[in-house]
Amino acid sequence: MQITKMVGRTMAMSGLRLIAFGCRFLSWSWKLKLGVILGRMGFYLASRDRKRALESLKIAYSTDKTACELRGIGRRSFEHLGKSLVEFLSLSMLDRREKESLFSVEGEEHLLAARDQGKGVVVISGHLGNWEFIPAMLALKNYPIHVVTTPMLDDEMDQWVAHIRSCLLVRIVSSRGGMVSARTAIDVLKRGEILGIMLDQDTNVKSVFVDFFGKKARTPVGAARLALRDGVVTLTCFITRLPDNHHHIVIGPPVRVMRTSDFQKDIETMTAALTARIESHIRRYPDQWVWIHRRWKTAPEKVAA
Repeated sequence: MQITKMVGRTMAMSGLRLIAFGCRFLSWSWKLKLGVILGRMGFYLASRDRKRALESLKIAYSTDKTACELRGIGRRSFEHLGKSLVEFLSLSMLDRREKESLFSVEGEEHLLAARDQGKGVVVISGHLGNWEFIPAMLALKNYPIHVVTTPMLDDEMDQWVAHIRSCLLVRIVSSRGGMVSARTAIDVLKRGEILGIMLDQDTNVKSVFVDFFGKKARTPVGAARLALRDGVVTLTCFITRLPDNHHHIVIGPPVRVMRTSDFQKDIETMTAALTARIESHIRRYPDQWVWIHRRWKTAPEKVAA
C-alpha cells in the first residue's frame, strides 16, 4: 500500500510539472480550455474524489436538489478546479499589468480601515473560486500577506506549491508548527500585517462544531480567538469566477459579535458567524467550492466519545 501511494504521488507530481511546462506555450484562453478538460477527466476518472464530492453535495442539499442537479454541480466544480489549477500554475509567468487584468476588487476600503488600526488584520476566506488569487492580489497591491496553510501529504509537492506562492510574494505560516506557528501568526499581526486563514475545512487543530449547511461541522477557532482575545479586526474576502473567466474579489466589512462573560461561547458564536458568511457565498456559487473535501468527516458524538 505504501509503495502504491508513493508511486501515485510521484505520478501526480510529474503530471503537475508537465501541465505547468505545457502552459508556458498556451494562450490564456487555451490554458482555460485545458483546465476544463483536466477537470472533466478528473470527474470521470477519479472515482473516489467524484464519490466524495457527490456525497458532500447530498449532505449539503439533502432533498433540495435532484441527483441530476447534484451531479451537474459536481462536474462543474471539477471543471472549475481544473481552470483554477492552470491559472495558479501560470500566474507567476505574467507581468504586473497582465495579472491586474484578471481581477477586480470591491470593498478595499474595509481593509484599509482595518489596517489603519495598527493591530494587523485577519482575512477569512474559503476554498471558493480561485482562492489563490486573493493573497496574490493583496501582494500585488503591496499588502504584506501571510497565509496559514495545512501541509500537503507529499513534501515535494508542498515545497513546489510554496515556491510558486513565494514567487507571487505570498508568505506561508504552516499549521504543522504548533506553538511555533501560533507565535509566527501573532508576530505577523503585531507588525500590522495581514494574516489569511481558510475556515472551511475539517483539520487537526483546535476547533468547535458549528452549523454548516444545517449540519454540525468541526471548524478551527484560531481566527475567533485572535479577534476576541487580541482585538484583531477580522474581515471576510471571497473571490468569484464570472462567466467570462474574470475574477471578482469582494472584501466584506468587519465581523463582530457581542462579547459576554463566557469566552468559549463567544468563540463559538464568532466561528459560527464567519462560517455562515462562507456558506452564504457557497450557496450563491455552489460549483466553485471544493466538494471533494470531507467537510463533515468528524461527528460531534465521535469527539465526545
